[in-house]
Amino acid sequence: MRYIFPKISYFTLTLLLTLYFTFVVNLPILLHFYRILNALPAYNLAFALSIPVALFAALNFVFTPFSFRPLLKPFFIIVLPVSALASFAMMTFQVVFDRGMIENILETQSAEASSYLNLKVVLWFVFTGVLPAILLFLTPVSYEKTLLRRLGVRLVSMVISLLVVASIAGVFYKDYASVGRNNRTLNLEIVPTNYLYSAFQYMNHRYFTPKMPFR
Repeated sequence: MRYIFPKISYFTLTLLLTLYFTFVVNLPILLHFYRILNALPAYNLAFALSIPVALFAALNFVFTPFSFRPLLKPFFIIVLPVSALASFAMMTFQVVFDRGMIENILETQSAEASSYLNLKVVLWFVFTGVLPAILLFLTPVSYEKTLLRRLGVRLVSMVISLLVVASIAGVFYKDYASVGRNNRTLNLEIVPTNYLYSAFQYMNHRYFTPKMPFR
């Protein structure tokens, strides 16, 4: 297959995708964070600046295992458009993607679903989800030839990401604990882990959890 874009290493591509998810797809949670901080009488500027850094490191840790050749393109080509819709729903309707919301989405009627369809959602879906997925499909990706190097680079990347998150959590633990304690839904606003985890919970509850007899 001929590609129209220059070849890029999987490591660089993973970092670019992580950067994209941090500042574009996860714009709703960043805006929510800063709305919370602006409502406070005072806050630590360094803590505010650490939020996107911690989010980037956490997403890179999650995405790195999907950077192997058989997974990278299929995973992100599916996740990008779905995440765009999730991001729009969160930003426009303040939707929280817990297990109940996944159940509502899967069981909604077509007439109800179509009532949310408008030009804004179509444009957001196309430009932040479909277009990046197409660009990813058309981009050639290079990988290391040896298994040891393939595993080693990914392991180092994940360890560094963990160290960054742990360092930020250690320095600003009180700030994050205070914000998280008063805003319980923040952990359900990180895309795509929010809807992926909630979908797993729904599937497990719906199909793999034995029904308790009614008493």
